[in-house]
Amino acid sequence: MKIIIFFFCYLFSYSVYSINISTVSVSEIITNNQEYQLFLKKLEFIKQNKLNEINLLSQNLIMDQKNIENIKSIIKNEEINIKISKLNNDYDNYKKNLDNLNLFINKNIEYNENLLIKEIIELATNYSIENDIDIILNENHYLVSVSNLDITNFIHEKLFSININFKILDENKL
Repeated sequence: MKIIIFFFCYLFSYSVYSINISTVSVSEIITNNQEYQLFLKKLEFIKQNKLNEINLLSQNLIMDQKNIENIKSIIKNEEINIKISKLNNDYDNYKKNLDNLNLFINKNIEYNENLLIKEIIELATNYSIENDIDIILNENHYLVSVSNLDITNFIHEKLFSININFKILDENKL
């Protein structure tokens, strides 16, 4: 009998502590954020315009290369070497323009996505303080979750009322 009493006293002497957990799907919020999607459409429009310019350069390179092939037997080696050197320079410029475009697109996406993620983190932090949540996991850190733990819709609704200043960065300042 003393053992049973000791067991119950021992068992209930430790305080029980539970951890309050919530989950959030950051990728879902990013995908469904209308302002961010509008920014991506603007960026895509700029990308297409710049690609059109780059494609013109590509077509000129192809024509110049064909022209060199056609006149190879007619003109002197010195002149051919000059034309080939110019073609190589033009190709380097083409490649540089393409690399700069890719850098421009990637930096813009990275910058603006980080703006959105900072807001998501701030809202999640405020939610955790207001609702006594100990930990909030994103979709990369849990496998399955009960829907009542998910605060994705709450964050999405709060973001709707916040004006995030998504912007296209100046390509000269990258």
